[in-house]
Amino acid sequence: MRLEDLQPNAVIPGVHPDGAVTVVSVQWFGSEALELTYKTATGAVANELVYRDEERRLEIVAEGRPWSFDGDGALFRLVSEAQRIRLAHLFDPVLPVHTSDVEPLPHQITAMYFLTTNLNGVSSMKLARDLNVTQKTAWHLAQRIRETWTTGSTLLGNTVEADETYVGGKERNKHGSKRLPKEQQVYDGRFNFTGKVIVGGAKERESGFVKAGVVGSTSRTRLQGFVRSHVESWSVLYTDQNASYTGLREYDQDSVYHSVSEYVPGQAHTNGIESFWAMLKCGYHGTYYKVSPKHVHHYVTEFAGRHNARAVDTLDQLSSITLGLIGKFLPYRELKA
Repeated sequence: MRLEDLQPNAVIPGVHPDGAVTVVSVQWFGSEALELTYKTATGAVANELVYRDEERRLEIVAEGRPWSFDGDGALFRLVSEAQRIRLAHLFDPVLPVHTSDVEPLPHQITAMYFLTTNLNGVSSMKLARDLNVTQKTAWHLAQRIRETWTTGSTLLGNTVEADETYVGGKERNKHGSKRLPKEQQVYDGRFNFTGKVIVGGAKERESGFVKAGVVGSTSRTRLQGFVRSHVESWSVLYTDQNASYTGLREYDQDSVYHSVSEYVPGQAHTNGIESFWAMLKCGYHGTYYKVSPKHVHHYVTEFAGRHNARAVDTLDQLSSITLGLIGKFLPYRELKA
């Protein structure tokens, strides 16, 4: 710009360190200098001598107004979108997902829907065919979705049933070359538990809410530790006759003796948690067929989470899964390690 362009009401940056100033008046001294009287953004009035050789540091933003509509529209939209996403969590944690122009990958939403609505689960092979992806991709995606079904730290209370079960295939069904010798197989009475994973569970009768997880063994330490980690003290607790549950003095405990064909003496029974075991094993044997012991806890989490959300609307379940994915990092190499 030229000095001659400095007129009253013009807005110029670069004159005052506090920002752009508004020209009040101009008084020339010859043709090479002028006295510039201006008003700052705070309202203070000042003046300054400006010489011809300073023209290149001056620029008129606008005449009579500090803003204009001639900026880069695409850049403005980008900045506005970034600011919206930055502040959206204050009102709705998933607002950017609801309103963004970037659509989620369709196969991810479809996988969430299939795993949510199929009570017996969905195998990775079927999921791969339905999503038109590889089996590895489908399995990895399903494992990440299962991670969102963790039941949290809320304890069960009121009336609770506790029990344990064994998850896995039968030794006699293995090929002869893979079957362990008789002396190395594990028996509990007449039952063969070789190669099975022991899972503990508890179900609150009033709400139907279930907690379940791999416990590793049926020792008193493991089973009682599971109960104490998931059931509030002084709750009414019903178990079977397993001696490992003996000694839970902080509970109002009663047991049912299945070994003598006793199943429902009054209110003492474990039918609720056993119905959950039936659903878990129906999915295990009917859908997944074989699950590595390393990953059993993922499938137990899936069935417990789906059971606990069964009364929730499907769209709300999908929203819950989406929120549950936040902060979860489950790389494929860790799953396969």
